[in-house]
Amino acid sequence: STNPLESYMPHMSLLYGDLPDDEKEKAKVKAQAKFDDLIRNTEFQVSSLCLYSTDTEDNSLTSWHKVAECDLKAC
Repeated sequence: STNPLESYMPHMSLLYGDLPDDEKEKAKVKAQAKFDDLIRNTEFQVSSLCLYSTDTEDNSLTSWHKVAECDLKAC
């Protein structure tokens, strides 16, 4: 069996929702066409990180809650 901690890939999601596959594909194509260069060539400073507890079955995201926040400027 696979250890879920070993298979987890940190990521940043740009779209949440219970969408049909064709809608997801449309959003992906649109994002790649309009934002690929912008995202690749954008720099920004991260001042804090937040950890959220999430219920993957909650498509409304209302059950999500912040568990911790780390101020990176204090490190």
